Amino acid sequence: MKMKFKSWGFLGLAGMIVLAGCSGGKEAGPKMTDDGKKIVVVGTAGSTRFLEEAEKAFEAKHPDIDIQIKKYGPEEKKNDGGGMQAGQVLTRDEYDQFISRLNTEVLSGKGPDLMDTTGLSLGVYANKGAVIDLHDLMKKDQEFKASDYYEGLWKATEIDGGLYALPTNYFVNTMMVDQKRLDQAGVKLDDTKWTWNDFFDIADKIKKSSSDEVYALGTNGPKGELLYSIVEADYKRYVQHEKKTANFDSDEFRQMMQHVKDLYDKGFITNYDGSLDKLMFTQNTYITPDMLAAFTYTKGWKSILPPTSEGSSSGLSFQPMGSYSINAKSGVKDEAWQFMKFMLSPEMQQSPELGGISMLKEQVNAKFDELKQQVQDGTSQMAVKIDDPQDFARHVDEMKALLNNTGQPSAMDPKIRTIISDEFKTFMDGSKSADEVSKLIQSRVTTYLNE
Repeated sequence: MKMKFKSWGFLGLAGMIVLAGCSGGKEAGPKMTDDGKKIVVVGTAGSTRFLEEAEKAFEAKHPDIDIQIKKYGPEEKKNDGGGMQAGQVLTRDEYDQFISRLNTEVLSGKGPDLMDTTGLSLGVYANKGAVIDLHDLMKKDQEFKASDYYEGLWKATEIDGGLYALPTNYFVNTMMVDQKRLDQAGVKLDDTKWTWNDFFDIADKIKKSSSDEVYALGTNGPKGELLYSIVEADYKRYVQHEKKTANFDSDEFRQMMQHVKDLYDKGFITNYDGSLDKLMFTQNTYITPDMLAAFTYTKGWKSILPPTSEGSSSGLSFQPMGSYSINAKSGVKDEAWQFMKFMLSPEMQQSPELGGISMLKEQVNAKFDELKQQVQDGTSQMAVKIDDPQDFARHVDEMKALLNNTGQPSAMDPKIRTIISDEFKTFMDGSKSADEVSKLIQSRVTTYLNE
């Protein structure tokens, strides 16, 4: 089962993190079963088939360790076959309940030995010393070869040089542009240097040069979604967690808000129905190599890096999933690391229950090569029709290169996302000015960072 979340994503997840610092007590000793096995407690919102499969396979190889999955969220509903539903959706209240319970335990010096911190405000845990830097364990483990993995993803998720969580898989966020519309408008786009102001200017030029109905972007998200993308693309520019400062009270941010509002007011953004016919740009998230290869291959369309505020792209945007951290107070850190490492092993990374793009480069490259061969042989089952196998092979190689050029994770602090969402609505409906809203966001974010 892969946990899914409603369109509000992780809004409000950090709302209850304002707790006392970690207990200064000593590390707990290992807990043992009656038959002498070391217990490793794994904390998660709700168990997944991948996690349960890993538990059974790991215990078979390590009979002296007992993996115990502790679910902090609501009980999973069962399907007709007795198994967990693959598409269970947590409500906002249910997810907040999970966060509240986990925070209370971990930030008081207790909690599980290993925990899924996907979507949590990991920086809070790291700053309070609640989780350990995994670099130390990786360096000491002679069997673990970091170069086998997409190390750029780990580098991008570091906090002040420390690595406090390792994802078992990830999703990638891509942007595409209609090359024909660019050419018709006489626009030359260098996606390694372009800015959000360039994006707005290009959208305006393409709209003016087109004789048919065309939109800058198609989206099914809330009206603030584009603004979230802008902040996430330059997150450290707007929020400095280590300094406890923010930069929302600025002419630059007010201009961005106005640009986003103008796109809606001018009818430049439409609801996305799956068709690219009337769009200039599209943003999508892909969860498997197959989807990435197939749905970014559209005749006349080109995959590009997203714009940034200063025009210095840091690479492809991604979402780390199944990110596990080790509790600093755990008495079984080595055993927890062994289980974490097992989830990243070739055996588990090729599991059909993984539910995302593998962290192992070899696994992903093998899948890309398989797709190219299937297209060449005429046996491809992809939903997209491929007329030119050689052109598709070239495209797949470009996707390979993109995955090696990952940038910042889509990991805006959920509390800050909530603040932006709340205040931006009042600017969109005209009840508050850009100046008022930017100052309110600045004040609320600064207060939150200093709590």
